[in-house]
Amino acid sequence: MENNHNAPNRGPVKFVLFFLALVGLGMLAVPFLLVPPASLEIRFEDEEFHGVLEGKVANVTDESGHTRSVPIYKYPEGMIADLGRVPSGERKWMVEVEYFRSAHFTASVEPLKKKRVRVSLTPAFGRLRVRGMNVLKPDEPIGTPLSITVGGKTYKSENRGPVYVPFMSPGEHEIKAEAPDHYPFTGKVKIAVGEVKDINVY
Repeated sequence: MENNHNAPNRGPVKFVLFFLALVGLGMLAVPFLLVPPASLEIRFEDEEFHGVLEGKVANVTDESGHTRSVPIYKYPEGMIADLGRVPSGERKWMVEVEYFRSAHFTASVEPLKKKRVRVSLTPAFGRLRVRGMNVLKPDEPIGTPLSITVGGKTYKSENRGPVYVPFMSPGEHEIKAEAPDHYPFTGKVKIAVGEVKDINVY
């Protein structure tokens, strides 16, 4: 049986779809043309114990509420998180890093340029720095590496220097210090939020 129906003419439909696609691409390009992007890096300042930031993640939220997670890397110039492309202009930001209090900053970034801002972090924990001293010569450190055990975790000194215990909850802790060819030391230390406490063990 012969089909007398003619096939529909799809030419106008294709043209309309193509036109709409072009309009859509043009709309996507408008924000770029009106507000060219920029680049932003954050250099974290926690000079006392800056090494504890290496490998952590910074959650950075802009004033519109959009959050991105950026790893923190150690560079010769410090601990840096690279946000990459951000809108140019002046904006407010909030940074959150585990074990630290939230930090806020305002950055003004010129279009198509990169800017690095410095952000100081305040710890939400206590930190301890322990030096092993010679009991016979109180002004001299011991000549062997020192290890400190707190809460079941052991921390060791580097190059016979002090031992750093980075994350300690506020309150009283029992510590044990050990060094080759020396008697062990056991004692208690009290830590407050944000405190960096220096102690010598003999």
